[in-house]
Amino acid sequence: RRLRALLEASGAAVQVTRSMGETDVALPARIRRARETSPTAVVGISAARTGAGGIRLGTLSSATSTESIAARSMTLAAAVAKSLRQDDLAYTDVPLSSDPVLEAAPAPGLRITLGSLTDDHDRLGFRDSKWADTISRSIYRALAEVFGPPVAPPSSL
Repeated sequence: RRLRALLEASGAAVQVTRSMGETDVALPARIRRARETSPTAVVGISAARTGAGGIRLGTLSSATSTESIAARSMTLAAAVAKSLRQDDLAYTDVPLSSDPVLEAAPAPGLRITLGSLTDDHDRLGFRDSKWADTISRSIYRALAEVFGPPVAPPSSL
C-alpha cells in the first residue's frame, strides 16, 4: 500500500493484481488482471510462507519472456538492488524459473520477496512501519531511475 501511495501521489497509474479489498485473489484472476493492463513495469511483492528469510529479488530469464523484456527486467532489478543497498538493506538475487503473473504481463518486471513468514526477524520487520517505508521508497527510487519519475516524489506518506 505504501508503494502504491507513493506512485499514485507522483502521478503514476497503479494496477494491483491482488489487494486486501479484492474478493478474487486466486492466481487465475491475478493473471487475467496482468493481461488486461498495459503496464510500464510489473513489480510483484510477496512474503514467502516458508523457507529462508531475507529480501530476495527475482527476474525472469529470456527463456520465459522476450529478450527485450528480460533485459529491461534485469535493468529494473539492478536499480532496485542499488536502491536497497543505499538504504542498507541486504538482499539476495534469485533467478525465477517461473512466475505466472510476471509471465502474463507484457512488460519488464521483477518479484520482490520481502522475507519469510516463518522467520522471526522478518516477522518483526513486517510489523515495522519505518521498515515498510524504507522498502517502498527504495522501490520507488528504482522505478523512477529506470522509467523516469512522473513528478517529484511526495515528502511523506
